[in-house]
Amino acid sequence: MSSALISVRIWPSTSARNSARILSSYPSSFFALISSRIFASSPAIYVSSSSAQILTSSSLMKLRSEFRRVLMDMGSQEMPTNRYVESSFWNFDSLFQPQSHPARDAHDTFFLTQPKYCKTVPEDYYKRVHDMHENGGFDSIGHGRGAFKRETSMTNILRTHTTAISAQMLYKLANQPGGFTPQKYFSIDRVFRDESMDATHLAEFHQVEGVVADYDLSLGDLIGIIKAFFLKIDITQMRFKPAYNPYTEPSMEIFAFHPDLKKWTEIGNSGVFCPEMLRPMGLPENVRVIAWGLSLERPTMITSSATRSTSSRLDRPSFTATRDGYQSSIQTLGAVSAAVR
Repeated sequence: MSSALISVRIWPSTSARNSARILSSYPSSFFALISSRIFASSPAIYVSSSSAQILTSSSLMKLRSEFRRVLMDMGSQEMPTNRYVESSFWNFDSLFQPQSHPARDAHDTFFLTQPKYCKTVPEDYYKRVHDMHENGGFDSIGHGRGAFKRETSMTNILRTHTTAISAQMLYKLANQPGGFTPQKYFSIDRVFRDESMDATHLAEFHQVEGVVADYDLSLGDLIGIIKAFFLKIDITQMRFKPAYNPYTEPSMEIFAFHPDLKKWTEIGNSGVFCPEMLRPMGLPENVRVIAWGLSLERPTMITSSATRSTSSRLDRPSFTATRDGYQSSIQTLGAVSAAVR
């Protein structure tokens, strides 16, 4: 039986919570039937070669493949991103983000109820993160005693960024046999935020993330890598703006000019990971980690607009709002239906 990837999407006019209410009205037998027919041959979600042609009709899948090729050509290794559910420990705490930070509130994050808590985290690492949050270190005063609670750390959420995977990869890199070795990583996958949806915001979107860990890296190295990446996907009008992130210092927002909207649009964030995040992992003091993240949807809007208005070498699909990248034709849906019969 061929496997294919099906996603049921509902675009409410108010907020993402309406989607959850509508989906909850479906009988469980509906989801059981879909799951059994699509994934019977494997416990994980994969796309077989026979069904890959179905996904090539998707605008975002074309761009995702292109971005992936560019990042691999730049020497980066792809991180595993097949787990959408993360603990708050990896998603927030390991990044030195305070447990009282507004981004961790229910109006920004989707919390799970079953199971509500994760089972385990690395206990030695957990203790070092706990101490850093409460007592500080490396010129930080921390977030104060009593500010770090295990119950909060163990709460399960839908990941709000793929930086949760980056943190796990850096922890493994620091503790691998033989010690630290320089490495480049990247990931492209879905993340989830409780957003009010408009032309540039979705509750579910794809994040592209790049991470470089090496000795004595600087902000100049970060800017150079970001520019090199965007030039390869034909985005040339760029700006950088100083920003604040709980886990990077210095930090920069990345802007690109949108020809259709006639304005500068934020397409990503970047920075140098702070010592309060890296040292508890066990990374050497002279190791620096530079990182940048962006949504797949926003650059795609800009590059598709550029394709319409210039003789770009890239044959890109065309859409002006982020949700347009998820639209499926009747022919595509028919092909998916045939693949799962």
